[in-house]
Amino acid sequence: MVNDVYERFEAKFLRNWESGTTDIIAGVPGYQDEYMRRMFVDAVGYAAAVMIRRMHGLAHDADVDGIEDEDKRKDVQILILEAAEELMMNREEFKSIREVTRLVQARAG
Repeated sequence: MVNDVYERFEAKFLRNWESGTTDIIAGVPGYQDEYMRRMFVDAVGYAAAVMIRRMHGLAHDADVDGIEDEDKRKDVQILILEAAEELMMNREEFKSIREVTRLVQARAG
């Protein structure tokens, strides 16, 4: 679902860009690709920050907090934090949303 949502967003964003932009910089060769790349990298970093906040901040995750076995809950929290760290530290390396979801799926086992 994550892949589908992001890919649909990206496609619609680009359609709107092509049909509705009036900013002169939008026509500069390579600008659209760089803009989309920066937005993607920022989104990956933001997702990682939210994952960390949901484990450490006041806005906890009900699914994780609902794990009654403390050892299992701790293991899940560690997995989430490790995945978030990898996403945050390596966000420039990911080329697509599918690479991001593959990492998360691999971590989840």
